[in-house]
Amino acid sequence: MDLTSKVKEIRKFAKFGLVQFSKHCHERGLERGLSQLMILDMLTDNNNTIAQYKEHYKGANHPSYVILAKCHQNKKYYHIVIYEEVSALGGRKFSVSTVYQPSQNYFSHNGRYLKKKKDRLTTAHH
Repeated sequence: MDLTSKVKEIRKFAKFGLVQFSKHCHERGLERGLSQLMILDMLTDNNNTIAQYKEHYKGANHPSYVILAKCHQNKKYYHIVIYEEVSALGGRKFSVSTVYQPSQNYFSHNGRYLKKKKDRLTTAHH
């Protein structure tokens, strides 16, 4: 899987407003002071990157991506969980399932890298 071309594809869909938002994402966004427009802005930023990729996330039959992006309005980094579905006719659809700030207990470099398990356990309990 070429993640560089995938993040470009996600940016393109977001640029044209072709990304859907789950109810959960809408609720979490409001809790975190993020509008859908702010999330779309983060998805279209050329500096965002795919931090994680799962072929089948939590039993779902579609690939999921965790996009690391910086919000220009509040200067904070976020993980945007977005999944891709393909219709029976072959059309693609991207949907954002949630958005959150990566925990320093589990991630390093503003959320870019998942810490090794031994480091996560040590950090989380102190």
